Amino acid sequence: MQRGRTKLPVWAAVKAAYSAIGRNFGLFLRFAAIPYGLIVMIDLAGKYSGVLLGDLEASSDLRLFSSPTTVSLLVWLFSTLVAIPFVVACYRVLLRGASSIATNKHWPDRRIYSSILLIAVAQGLLADMPLWYFGDRGFSNFDTYMLAILLYFWIILFISTRLLFLYPVICLGKPWGIAARWRETRGNFWRILAALLIALVPWSLVVGILEILIEQAEYSFPGATSIGVIDSLVGAADLLAMSLISSAIAVVAFTVLTDYPAKGLGKAATQGGAAAAQHMPVAGSSAEDF
Repeated sequence: MQRGRTKLPVWAAVKAAYSAIGRNFGLFLRFAAIPYGLIVMIDLAGKYSGVLLGDLEASSDLRLFSSPTTVSLLVWLFSTLVAIPFVVACYRVLLRGASSIATNKHWPDRRIYSSILLIAVAQGLLADMPLWYFGDRGFSNFDTYMLAILLYFWIILFISTRLLFLYPVICLGKPWGIAARWRETRGNFWRILAALLIALVPWSLVVGILEILIEQAEYSFPGATSIGVIDSLVGAADLLAMSLISSAIAVVAFTVLTDYPAKGLGKAATQGGAAAAQHMPVAGSSAEDF
């Protein structure tokens, strides 16, 4: 299944990912409708739980559950749980084509959802736990603390990128095969990371501008409920859009580096991978492996 020295064409991968998203955009919007509404409600519940938190803080037994850090963690956890069906559906369409949703036999079982949820939660907890735990604490040596945090994040980023193909493989209903996934991305860490970052830049700029406008509105109209609602709407859209773009990049890279014939990418995407890989045969590796 490993591609050997095949290199991922970064710009072609980004173009192919956006092309696939555009081709199935209407379908992705349908998948996103219910998760989007639920994530907005979860975020709003976290924002406007001040009264309940005030009551909980009065009890020492419930103080842990009333802290802003705990509330933030719970909001993130429930939002992730709600987003998983959308992520799995996106992977299935990109890997097997839009027609795959027409028959029940192509829908993933609960093992796929639970596996994707486990990986997503593990990544999130490992990445954010230091900030959640140490965020409000003081440090005598701030530079050392920041260096340790950056090193820790880099390790998490490296491992997550090298194991990125766990998502498409699991969504195909296959075993995790962690060692195989690690081999498949060997020599392509920087290229996969670059493709992810470049693909996410346009949307990140849009969200960044919206967040600046929201902050200015909050400063100009303190306490306005509508601003909090808009912030939740933008946040939910950001979570689902980032998930969709990352999924598309993962599937394109998976197609190029493993030769899996992803039906949802179309010819424009697969041609980029074929040109880069030149259909190099690899012992024990073929589309039938999946």
